Amino acid sequence: MRSIRYLLLALTLPLALSAQRARPDILVQIYVKGLRTDLLDSYRAGWGSSGFNWVMKQGTVAPDIRYPYPLLDEVARLASLSAGAMPEIHGVYQAERYDAVTQRSESTFANRDYRGINSAEQLAPAGALRSELLTDVLRGSSQGDAIVYAIASRANDAIAVAGHDAEGAIWIDKHSGWWATTNFYGGLPALALKANNEQRTLGGRTTPTVWKPLSKGSKEGSFAHTFEGAWRMSDLLTSPFANDAITDLSKEFIRYAHKARRTSPTLLVMVLDLEVGTRGVAYADYSPEQQDAYARLNEQVHQIVDELLLKLDEADIHDPEPEHLNNEIPQQSSPENKVTLTVTEAAQLIGICKPKMYEIVRARKVRFVKVGKKILISRQSLLDWLKKGETYGAEAC
Repeated sequence: MRSIRYLLLALTLPLALSAQRARPDILVQIYVKGLRTDLLDSYRAGWGSSGFNWVMKQGTVAPDIRYPYPLLDEVARLASLSAGAMPEIHGVYQAERYDAVTQRSESTFANRDYRGINSAEQLAPAGALRSELLTDVLRGSSQGDAIVYAIASRANDAIAVAGHDAEGAIWIDKHSGWWATTNFYGGLPALALKANNEQRTLGGRTTPTVWKPLSKGSKEGSFAHTFEGAWRMSDLLTSPFANDAITDLSKEFIRYAHKARRTSPTLLVMVLDLEVGTRGVAYADYSPEQQDAYARLNEQVHQIVDELLLKLDEADIHDPEPEHLNNEIPQQSSPENKVTLTVTEAAQLIGICKPKMYEIVRARKVRFVKVGKKILISRQSLLDWLKKGETYGAEAC
């Protein structure tokens, strides 16, 4: 048995949108390729209480996972985690296979019966994946009512976790940077199509052209990498901006799933990648670029958790808990303990007046959601903003 040193992390974040419902309404699975436990333990000590540290404190951690295959590549690992079985069961041993007819290597999911959408690749799980994945079981048990999508930077990764019955496996085309899929799953989901049309894609107008450290004056060190020329898209795919694109689209799917209010759970599977590099060469361990990629991963996890918690608090407004059977008055949470705050509570928490708090919200210094006319502010994002050193004195009111 071999211990997983290069951890392919699987986070499952459930969200029950109503306290009256036992099962979660939204499940978000986050797989992280290339995540090393030794590096994670080194870096996360300086990340504060949000993001990864929040998930690890609030959730369940399995510190010693073992598998009997010493040389599994990451696509096989993804399929194994998704299927709960080893390759001899699910059929995926590696990312590529040798085609005796063409006498060259091709994707393990290559299938000429299907065509790509926004992609020249002809791929499908049919013929490669021989067993059901979690996605297939959820769709089957709900008679097709559950919403299931998988989003990744690479086609093989998206298909390896989407399975046969998902409504979509979405990836970033390696040439154009557009969101792409295969017609095996039908068409490109509307939210991905909308992102393409608005150029909210890797390499689109919303993607920075220069990679700099996330925090100014950070201890990780200074660097600046420009994405241009023939290597532009290849370098973007191995930069943290690919994970940013996946995170942004995933948040759109979370918002859509919340509004859909289906009777069956929604499952969103994300595959993030920490194997950052340039010109096909990975950055060294503890390099400023690697440290920044880990810091950005923490921020991406924080954004997903924050999105889920905001939806949870929003749902509590629309679906209040039933009256207590013993007619006791329920205890009200103080601002120090709540996940989201009203403008009044946020202003009280940091000691400023309401008009100034509204200014902070309008300037989008903190994350918030509007529920009708009500504004709910993420408490954690408010505290994170305060840590940056920006202050508003009472005299400003």
